[in-house]
Amino acid sequence: MLNLYRNYLTETISDTGVVTDYQLHVPGPFNFAYDVIDAIAAAEPNRRAMFWINEAGDQATVSFSDFKVQSDRA
Repeated sequence: MLNLYRNYLTETISDTGVVTDYQLHVPGPFNFAYDVIDAIAAAEPNRRAMFWINEAGDQATVSFSDFKVQSDRA
């Protein structure tokens, strides 16, 4: 598991495991596609990012790698 959220969040956890406080840390030039999607795609390229289904039953699975490729195109 990447635990990527730890790059952007600091938690205070009690002795019983309950989150009692947190602080967000978002860097100045933050870009969700580059900073999160691309990081997941690098570590787990085939990990499912989205499952789509319509009323007719058509289905598609999109991986983080697929999202990265399309993000890079944009």
